[in-house]
Amino acid sequence: MYDTGTTPDIKLGFTGPASSTFDWHMIGLGQSATGTEGVIYAGASALAGNVAPAGAGAGTVNVVRIRGLFKTAGTSGNFKLQWAQFVANVSNTVVKAGSYLIARRMA
Repeated sequence: MYDTGTTPDIKLGFTGPASSTFDWHMIGLGQSATGTEGVIYAGASALAGNVAPAGAGAGTVNVVRIRGLFKTAGTSGNFKLQWAQFVANVSNTVVKAGSYLIARRMA
């Protein structure tokens, strides 16, 4: 869950250990959204890639759902979500408390 203005929006990305891969997609409001309704964006990216799901305007909490498959080639390290404003702006972009990530090991 995040809150952002329509100008800064939000961009998301992931990093992981060397030789790892993360193929993921997300669903959220598209950049043309001006409220809590609008075009749904369904983007796909790879590890270290980023997309801009958009912002529906400051004061409106947005939800983006991310799903993916992370694979490691045995190199240890950290898997991290990174986020920032898509366009530099004085408005705040905030990932809200209550946001979460679930990871499951698959045999």
